[in-house]
Amino acid sequence: MMIVRNTMNDQYMGFLRIPGKLAMDMHAGCTAVQSETLGQGLRQVTEFINAVRHDEVRDFNINDETGAFTFSYAFIEFTKDVDPHFLYVFRMYWDYRFYSWLVGQKIKLTSVSFSAPESESEFSFDYPRCFGCEVLFDQPHN
Repeated sequence: MMIVRNTMNDQYMGFLRIPGKLAMDMHAGCTAVQSETLGQGLRQVTEFINAVRHDEVRDFNINDETGAFTFSYAFIEFTKDVDPHFLYVFRMYWDYRFYSWLVGQKIKLTSVSFSAPESESEFSFDYPRCFGCEVLFDQPHN
């Protein structure tokens, strides 16, 4: 996937009508690396992406009582004839790996959800092994 991204100079690998330059991803990552906490990093990257993209909306919320957080993605303006679910899986897994690296340990997820039905995707992905938690489909958010 990295070869595809680099060749296309598009972090979205052609899934969205407007490419996302790799430099944008690099600057978003630098923002997270400079943050003092995981929550601050997630919040700042969310604000950065929401400020520079109109076709990717991220949402980050922390439950003040439990400390649990939700981090969701919404993409719009897909290229014709692509499977949007693949972009959601790729983006979630890529970010999960990055933020786990950032804090020096695998982040314990309680669940991952996708709006697509499980059977809708045309590719094979070992969701439980890759995310280490319950994976839900047909959900209101990704």
